[in-house]
Amino acid sequence: MNKAYSAPNMMMGKWQLARPYIINQPFTTIYPLEEALKRGTIFPDLYKPYVSAEKKEVKEWKK
Repeated sequence: MNKAYSAPNMMMGKWQLARPYIINQPFTTIYPLEEALKRGTIFPDLYKPYVSAEKKEVKEWKK
């Protein structure tokens, strides 16, 4: 199941096509349905809220 896929022809002319690298993620816990819908993911390890540069600057300034 964890075997790499090898296409018969991974070349486009003289250029090799890109290959993704995906790290296995262990299954740990999941959010309850209500929380998952609010956060946009059921997996806590994947929850990475966006923080704009402006908010980062304000946070640094208040320290």
